[in-house]
Amino acid sequence: MCSIELPQLADLEGLGADKLELMLVECEAVRRRAEAMIAEIVGLAERTTAYVEDGHASVSGWTKAACNWSAGETKAIVQTGRLLDAVPEARSAAHAGSLGIGQTRLLARLFANPRCTDQLPDSAELLVGHAQSLWFDEFAVVVRRWEALADSDGAHDAHQRAHAGRDAHVSIAGQRVYLDARGGVAAGAAMTEIFDRYCDTEFRADWDTGVAGEPAHRPAWRGDVRS
Repeated sequence: MCSIELPQLADLEGLGADKLELMLVECEAVRRRAEAMIAEIVGLAERTTAYVEDGHASVSGWTKAACNWSAGETKAIVQTGRLLDAVPEARSAAHAGSLGIGQTRLLARLFANPRCTDQLPDSAELLVGHAQSLWFDEFAVVVRRWEALADSDGAHDAHQRAHAGRDAHVSIAGQRVYLDARGGVAAGAAMTEIFDRYCDTEFRADWDTGVAGEPAHRPAWRGDVRS
């Protein structure tokens, strides 16, 4: 087992910007390698079901108990462990400290998409290369575009699921009626158009009444209803 040496607080005293930056970069490289090893440990525990020995039902519960991680942190580490086990290019770069933690987690999230899992290894060299050479925000754009191409059916399926899960409920309480509904975007767009036309008709009727000098009954439209 190799040892990792970190600077002492006293070592920071009196350092100029250039040396502080150098120390920061060196510590970041250590942090990246440590994160990679943590993910490897969690990945191995998942593959061998070692977590069962401590009475846990999943590797996520095991890691939470051992390290007191949040749900989000646990998910990211578990996904990273799966990525490193399946994609040698990501594993090598992560352990070398040349692949940032944020970039690694983006790739891990991408690999976790069932529609991208089988395709990512074929593009691993390209994606890992971009992760190492681009600024993080630029790399995030590359990842989104690659995922959109790899998961071309994903958006369509999401709309289909929203439509299939549509429902509505109308309730009357006292002098008011309440409508609660949800569904797909296509139906929502059609209903929004109808509602907007109705609002416009009501507004024009009130406007014409006001111009004629007659008191108008104006419904209490809420400004956020049409948003």
